Amino acid sequence: MKYLTIIRYILVALLLTSGNALAAQKRYVVDYSGIISEKDLKTLNNHALTISEKYQMNVAFFLADNRYTGKMTLNDYATKCFQSFIGFENDGFMMAWDTKALQWTMVASGKGNEILPKSAKVGFFDAYCGAKTHREGIMAYLYAVDAHLSKVEKGEINFSFWEKVKRSHKNAVIIIGIALVALTLTVFCFRFKVQGSKF
Repeated sequence: MKYLTIIRYILVALLLTSGNALAAQKRYVVDYSGIISEKDLKTLNNHALTISEKYQMNVAFFLADNRYTGKMTLNDYATKCFQSFIGFENDGFMMAWDTKALQWTMVASGKGNEILPKSAKVGFFDAYCGAKTHREGIMAYLYAVDAHLSKVEKGEINFSFWEKVKRSHKNAVIIIGIALVALTLTVFCFRFKVQGSKF
């Protein structure tokens, strides 16, 4: 009788442990449209996982359909799905493509927000759209992401002024402060000049 009780406890513990492991497992390439085969999906997931581990940045892709339509936008839906697939407490980003509405968006969290200038997002989209199939498109997206993250790591990306401000945690306040002081002085000098011309 005691042995049966012990075995039951062990089985319950194993089930709970395996359930938590499955719940914590990240999904990098998700297809809600049913376009991509399971075999190809596994290949794409493995490639996305490799890139994610290489740069410590969760890289994901989501093929959606328009079941979310109504008050929710694709961006809202992608944000919700990113939370489910990756978790917004993690650094990363995800491109989402609605296969029916033919719309795309990108969502990011943590450091993922800091390394995505608009040009990179457009480049990722162009890579995806330049392929003949969805599978090839997602692979092209992953290659483009790999190339971009490699340049970011090497410091080869030229960010715009405001992107540099967003990326700079220590100097952001100083840069914004200098810009505001310069703007205030310019406005003050202009008003003084206008008032002086009246006399």
